[in-house]
Amino acid sequence: MLQDFDRMAESNDSTSLLAVPEQPTAMKTRWVGDWLERRGFEVRHEERRFGAWTRRHHLEPGAALCGVDNAVTRAALEDAGFDLVVEAGLGGGTQGFRNFSLHSFPGPKRAGAIWGGTAPTATAPDVSTMPAYRAMKVKGVDGCGLTQIASRTIGVPFVGLTAAILAVGELLRRLHGGDAMEVVSGSLMALEDTVAFNGADVPYAHGHIDIGDANLPDAAYRPSPGLQ
Repeated sequence: MLQDFDRMAESNDSTSLLAVPEQPTAMKTRWVGDWLERRGFEVRHEERRFGAWTRRHHLEPGAALCGVDNAVTRAALEDAGFDLVVEAGLGGGTQGFRNFSLHSFPGPKRAGAIWGGTAPTATAPDVSTMPAYRAMKVKGVDGCGLTQIASRTIGVPFVGLTAAILAVGELLRRLHGGDAMEVVSGSLMALEDTVAFNGADVPYAHGHIDIGDANLPDAAYRPSPGLQ
């Protein structure tokens, strides 16, 4: 199930792997869904905003992979009824756009405690002396215009790809009984400095089936018919 309320736009070409310059203004769920269906996935679409009002039906997928750009949506991640949520976030601005982070829930802190309060404000770095901004100033762009441009979030496909790999990898690792990662934070500028915190190594229940204890005699365990 793909959920997004937005349409593809020209700006997506420089930030998204699946976008192309001549792409139509299709709904994002439809654009990505078509790509997935051509590769054998069965796709359903939910074309509305995710928030505190969202509730998962018990027959819908139990794991959610989240990649949004606002704290209000993130704060509501645990309230929708998913058994596992893996949230991936990207940095922004001229200094932080190579940064990435991952949170998984349930975790040591609730999503509402991390993103539910007032977000701290940060002073944007002065980029007016950087070559690109100096060139625009020479061409006549005034100070207000430069400030507006400098305040825009920067996004590049390879950072989003890295965060997506971490998110999908977290789900696959749990499906195979590996360690859980509760928090991962790092930058593509220095991957060796990535910080990660392990959680409980409990397999994800929806994808892992315990078929018996190898140490018990055969008579002690009788799997249900059809359970392989």
